[in-house]
Amino acid sequence: MGRHVLLGGSGTIGRAACPHLVAAGHDVSIVQRHPAAVTGRETLVAADALDVEALARAAEGADVLYCVVGLPYDSRIWRRDFPRVVGNAVEAARRTGARLVYFDNVYSYGPVEGWMTEDCPIRPTTEKGLARAECARIVMEAVERQGLRACIARSADFYGDYPQFDMIGDWGVQLKRGKPALALYRDDRLHSLTYIPDNGRALAFLGETPEADGEIWHMPTDPEPRTARQTLQLIAEILGARPRHITLPKPLVQAIALFNPLLREVDKMSYQLERDYRFSSEKITRRFGLTATPFAQGVREHLAAKGLIEA
Repeated sequence: MGRHVLLGGSGTIGRAACPHLVAAGHDVSIVQRHPAAVTGRETLVAADALDVEALARAAEGADVLYCVVGLPYDSRIWRRDFPRVVGNAVEAARRTGARLVYFDNVYSYGPVEGWMTEDCPIRPTTEKGLARAECARIVMEAVERQGLRACIARSADFYGDYPQFDMIGDWGVQLKRGKPALALYRDDRLHSLTYIPDNGRALAFLGETPEADGEIWHMPTDPEPRTARQTLQLIAEILGARPRHITLPKPLVQAIALFNPLLREVDKMSYQLERDYRFSSEKITRRFGLTATPFAQGVREHLAAKGLIEA
């Protein structure tokens, strides 16, 4: 057993990974400006990820450091702060000799024709994509040039207990009330979604698996992406409701975004919803046997957790 330090561990992904590490008997610490307990069995350490000295002190004695920091969904903040946070995590891991597991998303790929795999070229077309590309470069250059023991855990858009973007839950609430759900841009494009509990389970696995170092790993994701229309139909069937929805076209989304800062940021990433978005996790399944929760099961579990159906 070892010391596992979750930088940003009170956030969505840290909260999903922490119980697995605690259950495995590790000494788990959550490092955050205002850390909050997840299981009650981890140590809470207050430190700012933008302060490399504070972060290095918080990581002393760590065997594995996880960078699962979340930042406000703002392009300017991402460009300014994400590379600094990841660079500081790399430096803290270097000073302590810890392995590093960096949790990433697919923004650095930009628009992709066909399936997203770990071999996709890095071609970001947005500010958030540029920020994520820089973060991945920092990690992999430290692996190649400094001998850092690290890997990148990369997820598709995710669903589950994620208050900021709980599309599945929001649609479930609307359909349960007999109201139409709202889909953005199009309802006929395929879109892969990674279940948050699968992210947590796989992240903890990578932290316990040195053989994963030096590589990028797509998190286990149901291999059959669905359209918004198909997902809404599934939710309606589970709830016993009518599958009513309204699709907001891009001009209307942009008009609303003039008065909604969050939607304005979502619109900058609109290519993800305007074209097929297919994410392959075959590599981690083939290498380590990790598989995803079937999408229908994950949706049912999430709707039950929100109290929309019986567990």
